[in-house]
Amino acid sequence: NREIFARNANLICIIILLLLIPIDLINFPAEVAEQVVLGRMRAIGILLLNILSMQILRRYLGSESNEERAYRVRPHLKNQSLLHFTTATSLILAPLVLCSLFIYFIHTMSDIYRVDVSIAAITASLGSHFFLYRFFNLQLFFTIIFYMVLAVTYLLDHQLKEHLTNIVIAHSSFFILTQFLRKSFYRSVRHEYIITEQSRELAKALRDKENLVRILVHDLSNPLAVIIGNLQLLSRRQNTDDKLQKKIQALKVSSEAINSILSQVRDIEAVSTGKKQLNLGPVSLVDSCSEAMVGMEDRASLKSISLCLVEQTTFETIKQHDLNQPINQLKLAWSQQKPPLFLQSFDHRFEVLAEKNHLIYQVISNILSNAIKFSEPGSNIFLVIREAENNLYELEIVDTGIGIPDNLLSKLFDRSQPTSRTGTQGEHGTGFGMPLVKAYMEKFDGNIEVASRSIDLYPIEHGTSFILRFKALSHTNSSHTLPAPLPKAS
Repeated sequence: NREIFARNANLICIIILLLLIPIDLINFPAEVAEQVVLGRMRAIGILLLNILSMQILRRYLGSESNEERAYRVRPHLKNQSLLHFTTATSLILAPLVLCSLFIYFIHTMSDIYRVDVSIAAITASLGSHFFLYRFFNLQLFFTIIFYMVLAVTYLLDHQLKEHLTNIVIAHSSFFILTQFLRKSFYRSVRHEYIITEQSRELAKALRDKENLVRILVHDLSNPLAVIIGNLQLLSRRQNTDDKLQKKIQALKVSSEAINSILSQVRDIEAVSTGKKQLNLGPVSLVDSCSEAMVGMEDRASLKSISLCLVEQTTFETIKQHDLNQPINQLKLAWSQQKPPLFLQSFDHRFEVLAEKNHLIYQVISNILSNAIKFSEPGSNIFLVIREAENNLYELEIVDTGIGIPDNLLSKLFDRSQPTSRTGTQGEHGTGFGMPLVKAYMEKFDGNIEVASRSIDLYPIEHGTSFILRFKALSHTNSSHTLPAPLPKAS
C-alpha cells in the first residue's frame, strides 16, 4: 500500500505541476513566468527521480529467485528495508517538494503574487496531509520537516511573516483534522475486517454443515432402503401373530417417514445449490392439478375431505354460501366426480412454464398434503385456476383448516426455522415441504404467496390460501383437452 501511495503521490504532483505551467504563462509576466516554469520543471525532475529509484529497487528485488532469497536471508531483509526506506522517503518527498516549491515562490516573487501563491501553498499542504493520513509516522515526519522549511524561510525574510503564519496555521489545522480522519478510517477498516472474518467463518461453517448433511443423507439412504425392503417382505408373509404384524407395520411407516425426510433434504440441497437441472416447458395446470388430486385421494378419503378443482367464477359462487357445505348439496356441473374428487371442465389447458413431475409431486401435492393435514374431517379443499395480469396464470389452493399462527407464517418458507407441527388428527410433518415448494417455484420463474387466518384468532372464519403464480405459455387451446379420467371406484 505504501509503495502504491508513493507512486501515486509523485504522479499526481507531476500532473498538477504540468497543468499549472500554461496558467503560469498566461498570468505572469514573461520574466516571472520563466522563473516559475523553471522551478516547476526542477520539481518535476525530483519527482521523476523518486519514481525511477523505486522502480529500479523493486525490479532488483523482483529479479531475485526464491532459492536465492532462501540462501541470502540477511541481504534480502536488508534490501526489503532499503525498499521500505526508499518508498517512505519518496512518499514524503513528493508533497514536500510541491509545498517547498510554493514557499520558494513566496520568497522570490513580488508582493502582488504572494497572496495567490500562499493560497496555493495552503491547498498543497491540505492535499499532502490527505495523501499521508493513513501513515501516521510518515505524516508526522512530513509535518516536522515542513515546519523546518517554514522556519528557515521565516529566518531568511521577516517580510513574509504574515504569509508564513497563515501557512503554519493551515498546516497545523490539517494535521489535527487528519488525526480524526485516521481514527475513523481505521475504525471502519477494523469493523469491515471483523465482518469479513465473521462472514468467512460463517460461510465455512455452513459449507461444513452442508457437507455433513450430504454425507449423512447418502450414508443413511442405503441401509434404510435395505430395512424398508426387508419390512415389505416380512409384511407379505402370512403371520398369525397380530402383534408382530402391527409392529412390522409401525416399523414400515416409521422407515418410510425417515426415507421421505431424507428425500426432501436431498431435494432441497440439490435445488438450492443448482445441482438439479430442470427441463422446463409447457405444462397443463389443469392436468397437473387433477393428477395431484388423484395422488392425494387416499389421504383425503381417510378424513372425508373433498378436493375440488374449479374455475374462478364457480369459486366465487361457492364463497357466497359456505366453503364447508357438502359438495353433493351444491348444484354444480362436474365434468368428473368420484368422491372425494370433484373436477369442473375448463375452456383450455392453462399451459404454464414448469416441469411436470416436480410441479405435481413437489409443489401441488405438498400444499395439498398440508391442507389435508390441517383441515377438519368433512371439510372441503378448493383448487382454483384463473388468468391473472402480466401474462400470468394463478393456482389458488384454499382450505378452511386451523390456519397458520402468525409466528410461523413469517418463517414458513425458511428451511433454517422449525415450522413443523401436528395436524388435526395428530399427523406429523418434516417442516421441509414449504421451503421445497418455494425453491421449485423460483426454478419455474414463478412465485408463491400465502395468507392465513389462525383458528386461535378467528374461531369462525379461519383457513389458509396459497397462491401460485406461473408464467403463462398459452391463453387458448383449440384442442380443448380435458384432464385425464379419474380411476373408477373399485
